[in-house]
Amino acid sequence: AGRKKRTADEAGVAVPALIETLKSDDEMTRTNAASTLGSIGDVRAAPALAWMARGDSSEVARAVAASAVAKMGDALASMGITSPDARDITLAMVGRWIVGDPAIVRPYASGQVDWSWDDGLVGEPVPSGLYGLLLAESAVLTAVAAGEGGLETDSALAAVHASMKAEIETASALESLADDELMAAATERLPALEVSLARAGVSRGLALNWLLDEGQVAAAEALMPTMSGSSDELSALFQALGHEHDAVAFAAAVMLGGMGEADGRVIDVLGQALTSVPDRLVFAMGHSGLMDDGQGWALLTAHDVASGLARAKAFPPKDVIVVEHGLGGVTLDTMIYGLRNDPRTADVPLVVVATADEVAGIEARYGEVVSAVVADMASWDDVNAAAGDT
Repeated sequence: AGRKKRTADEAGVAVPALIETLKSDDEMTRTNAASTLGSIGDVRAAPALAWMARGDSSEVARAVAASAVAKMGDALASMGITSPDARDITLAMVGRWIVGDPAIVRPYASGQVDWSWDDGLVGEPVPSGLYGLLLAESAVLTAVAAGEGGLETDSALAAVHASMKAEIETASALESLADDELMAAATERLPALEVSLARAGVSRGLALNWLLDEGQVAAAEALMPTMSGSSDELSALFQALGHEHDAVAFAAAVMLGGMGEADGRVIDVLGQALTSVPDRLVFAMGHSGLMDDGQGWALLTAHDVASGLARAKAFPPKDVIVVEHGLGGVTLDTMIYGLRNDPRTADVPLVVVATADEVAGIEARYGEVVSAVVADMASWDDVNAAAGDT
C-alpha cells in the first residue's frame, strides 16, 4: 500500500508538466502526453484534455484526449462535475482551485513548479499557496485560446487573478515569509495582475459575486479596488454592502462612495465603520462548543477535516483556531502538523477541545505547540485567553 501511495504521488507531481506538454506543436508528443494523463487519471488535467478533445488538429490526438477525459468520469462525478462540455469542466475546476478544494489542491508545504511550454518545458518554482491558482489560470487561458472567451470565462479569469493578488499580498506580509525568495519573486507578478484586473471590465461584477458566494473574502477585497461604475459592477458592490464580514461591506462602501453613490446603505456602512471595533476571526473545526459570534469575534466553522484544514489556511488570516480532538477519525498529530507546517497558520493560537479524560495526556504531548486544551467545549473566555487578552 505504501508503494502504491508513493507511485501515485510521483505521478501526481508529473501532471502539471504533462498538461503543458499538451501545447506541443508535435502531434506525437502531445498525443503521448494525453495518453499518459489518462492513465494517471488526475482530474487536474481534465480541462486541458477536454479542450484538446474538442479542438486539436489531429483526429488521433482528439480521440486519445477524449478517452483520457472519459477515464476521469467517475472522479469528476464525485466532485459534482457531470457535464462532458470542456467549458463546464473548466469553470467547475477553476472554482475548486479558487476555494482550495483538497481533492485537487495539494498540501501546502515546500514550493511547487509552475510549468509552461516554449518549444519545450520551462519550469519556475513558486510558493505552494499560488500553485493551484496558476493551474486555474492555465485552464482559463486554454479556454480563451480555444475561442471560448465571454463573460463567464472572463469573470473566472478575474476571480483567479484577484485570488492570486490576495494570496501574494497577504502571504508576503507574514513574518515567516519575510525572507522567502519564492515569495519575493511572486510579488513581481503583482503589476501584471493589476493590469489584467483593470482590463477585465464588466466581468469584475460577476467575479465579485462568485468570490463572495464561495467565501473568498480576501480575494473579493483585492478585486474591489479595480472595479468601476458599470451596471453589473455597481450591482455586485451594492450586494456586497450586506455581507456578513464587516471588512467586505466597508470595502464596497468605500468604492461606491468614491464613485459618488450617496445611497443610504453606503452612508450607513461607512458610519458604522467609524464607530465599530473590527472583529477578529476564530475558526472552529468540529464541535467546539462556540455558538454564534462572540464580542469582538466573528466565528467561522467547518465540520470535516479536509475542508476545515483548507479553510483554516485560506486568507484572511485567522486570529485563533479551535479544533475538536478525534474529528473525522484524523489524529491530532495530523491536524497539528497540517496547521503548524503552513506559514499561514504556523503562529496562530490553537485551542484543542477534548474529553475530560483526554485533556491531561494531550497537554503533556502537545503543550508546547497548542495554546490550550479544554474539556468538552470551548468558551469565548478560552478564545480570548488564547489570543492573549486579559
